Amino acid sequence: MKAVIMAGGSGVRLRPFTYSIPKPLLTAGGITSIENSIKILSKYKINEIFILTHYKSKMFSKTKAYEKKYSVKIKIVNEKAKLGTVGGLYLLKKFLKKERFILLNGDIFFSFDIRKFINFHTKKNSFFTIGLYKFNYQLPYALVNSDKLKKVNSIKEKPKVEFNINSGIYIIDNKIFKYLNTLKSMDMPDLIKKVSHSKENVFSFDIGNKWIDLGRIEDYKKVSKYISKW
Repeated sequence: MKAVIMAGGSGVRLRPFTYSIPKPLLTAGGITSIENSIKILSKYKINEIFILTHYKSKMFSKTKAYEKKYSVKIKIVNEKAKLGTVGGLYLLKKFLKKERFILLNGDIFFSFDIRKFINFHTKKNSFFTIGLYKFNYQLPYALVNSDKLKKVNSIKEKPKVEFNINSGIYIIDNKIFKYLNTLKSMDMPDLIKKVSHSKENVFSFDIGNKWIDLGRIEDYKKVSKYISKW
């Protein structure tokens, strides 16, 4: 299989760090998120990797050093204009014609058994499989439930709520380009809606609890602690 790493974002929420360095190239715990992704992909023999860039694209040339380090082949493709979270995938159409592929965001740290992910996708005859992460959030206040007459039924003190969130890791059929058939800006939710409305098989897969996104400064501060435990 081949893999695509989306690394074109400008990392607005991580400023001032990202004024000088793209988010996927920020080091945490001695490794960048993009190197961590390549390291794990190579472990599962996914050794042809495309990196889609836009913001400070020239800085990604340093990832070519990973070819020898992890025995992979890396091709860097630059989006000349902002194309949303998935629009730039069209630039790789000629390289991804023959087989399904893994697509992942460039600003995440993760660790899970990719073989199980692939086997699930195959067994379900899935067209598009979305990796899910269970996100737990504790409300800082008591939650009150009332009926239509405003009579209180229950009250829970600072309950924990669990959500299934998109991890930014996918397996996608190579026929995806019939839904992504021109070079224009598109975000991932819009592509998934197009695929779902066409009645293609779209499934979700639980990737486990070893995942963290670099979206916010408070998450960036946690990364080193998390990945050292992994």
